Amino acid sequence: LEGNYSDILMIPYAENRDKYCILIEFKYIKKEDYSEKLLKEKSTSTQSPNPSNFLGKKDNKGLKTGFGIAKRQDGKSFKGIYENDKLEGWGIQSQANGIFKGEFEEGRTSGYGEFSSNNGATYYGNWIDDIQFGIGYEIWGDKSRYEGEYNNGVKNGIGTYISDEKVVYSGEWKDNNMEGFGIYNYSNGKIYIGELKSNKIEGYGELYLNEGKKYFGFFKGDKREGFGIYYCPENKFYIGFWKDG
Repeated sequence: LEGNYSDILMIPYAENRDKYCILIEFKYIKKEDYSEKLLKEKSTSTQSPNPSNFLGKKDNKGLKTGFGIAKRQDGKSFKGIYENDKLEGWGIQSQANGIFKGEFEEGRTSGYGEFSSNNGATYYGNWIDDIQFGIGYEIWGDKSRYEGEYNNGVKNGIGTYISDEKVVYSGEWKDNNMEGFGIYNYSNGKIYIGELKSNKIEGYGELYLNEGKKYFGFFKGDKREGFGIYYCPENKFYIGFWKDG
């Protein structure tokens, strides 16, 4: 045979190992192109930390194109539309801790997407380069939920959290914690307006209690601590310092 062919499979006959059945895909390519292809495939298989099995179409350069399904050695699997060997547009990514359904850009989750975690939590919102970024909505198995801003995969900015006990917090967040200025609405009717730190009431704030009672002053670790004014009905009030509540 003259020339070089893209795919040649040589199968020995069982009765005679010196004879071969040759199956050829009749697609002629130049010798130098074939050598370049082999080098490229070798480089890809050597450098990729997670080579994958792929079911789908590839172009004449061996790059994934169109609809396909891939499964990597690290357990991740991908399903969607490929362009230049990477997921592009809408797709599904399955991994050890959950499933992502949404938009991809150059193989990364970018745009709108939904991630359902194995622990019962589900996130709906924006992604950039595989990270939650922008406005999102997250709900947990106990029906508690958060809606607001994310930055680098964590709650950062302004957001609202509603607990399973119907306690509502609206305000500032930092690194997944309620931190900064916010408003707490308790299920028993109490309202707190003021500063928080690491999910606790801390700093200056105003606490509105039932029956017209209220406290304006400082807090630490969810308790009144430092100078404050406590108002009671009928214009009675106390001015002074608190310690440990």
